[in-house]
Amino acid sequence: MKIYDISRTLHEGLPVWPGDWKFSREISSRIENGEGSNSSNIRTALHCGTHMDAPRHTIEDGPAIDEIDLSVLIGPALVVTVEGPVISPEELEVVRAKNAIRVILRCPGLEALESFEDSFAVPGAEASRFLVESGVRLLGTNAPSVDPANSKSLGSHRILMRAGIPIIENLYLKNVPDGEYELIALPLKISGADGSPVRAVLVER
Repeated sequence: MKIYDISRTLHEGLPVWPGDWKFSREISSRIENGEGSNSSNIRTALHCGTHMDAPRHTIEDGPAIDEIDLSVLIGPALVVTVEGPVISPEELEVVRAKNAIRVILRCPGLEALESFEDSFAVPGAEASRFLVESGVRLLGTNAPSVDPANSKSLGSHRILMRAGIPIIENLYLKNVPDGEYELIALPLKISGADGSPVRAVLVER
């Protein structure tokens, strides 16, 4: 059984969305200093690294991260390479052909994440509506967003989230071939939150 870890490692140099808190970890006790345990505290934006957007991220009364149906977050998933810069419905025909309900988009050129990328492929309104109409229940991407970096309206977020679709962003898909897998992607259970870091893995079927 082959398992692909498709989560970014949280560390203090990890780029974040402009204006978000960067990840930091502060050590509060050390065994080597004679204390009983190693312990530390973290500070981070909820949308740092590989993370899940709950519908509440852009819909005021949408489900929060702790209210998402767990059955959506575990099960068959399809990895699809797309081009963009605006992903067309034609690029996503395989989603409908395979009746995929969990879809992960691989956008080109986003493996390193050494600095914030402000140019990446996104599903526009047409492709987002296509995914909703195709019965998709979860969408993932290796891009930092499903909307352009300069978007104020966050139109694709809103189309997807009005349909109750959670979104996983900043996935790490290097060396993951296109195809069908079992996905496990679980966020932290944070009461009322708009998002959360997530540990996501793909298991070969």
